[in-house]
Amino acid sequence: MSTNLDRWVAWRLGAILLGSALVGLVLSLLVIRDRFHALEAWLVEQQLHRVERVLGQEMQEMERLAADYAQWDDTLAYMQSKDAGFVTANFPRETGENLNTDGVILWDAGGHERLAIDFVGEADFHPLAAELVDGVRAAVPPFPDDGRVRRDAMLAFVGGHAAGSGRASVTDSAEKAPANGSLAVVRVLDAADLARLE
Repeated sequence: MSTNLDRWVAWRLGAILLGSALVGLVLSLLVIRDRFHALEAWLVEQQLHRVERVLGQEMQEMERLAADYAQWDDTLAYMQSKDAGFVTANFPRETGENLNTDGVILWDAGGHERLAIDFVGEADFHPLAAELVDGVRAAVPPFPDDGRVRRDAMLAFVGGHAAGSGRASVTDSAEKAPANGSLAVVRVLDAADLARLE
């Protein structure tokens, strides 16, 4: 009888030890999983901060570029005279390549489009840029006609692609004249730009 009792005790002890080991394993896996999820969340947060920083820099650059062209005596004179020489002298195809810009849109004070230049076309910097510039044209309105000088930048998602746009009021270089229209520069964020986000 003591052999049966010994077996019974051994089975019970074995079951208890096995159960304890399984509970310990499950708890360990839960702790490891929780720590893994915490690490994963931290890594995602770090990536988001980096993307936010890079996009912020991109948008600041777009805003500065728009202001450089919009807050310029020559641009203001063009808005008043509509002299085609201004366009020829300041927006040759090389401008888009040198400034890494896909397009420029210029509106008069009433919000009517006066100039829309697509730098992509023949140079084919980005095969969908013409469509994207059209999409950004719809997504980025001119500033209201209230005479105030403004500037900003925004990110638009058009046609499945991201496009950055800087926008500024047209005025003189000293920013003393009231706003006389708006100018926007558009840049499609291509693979090289997106690679900086990774």
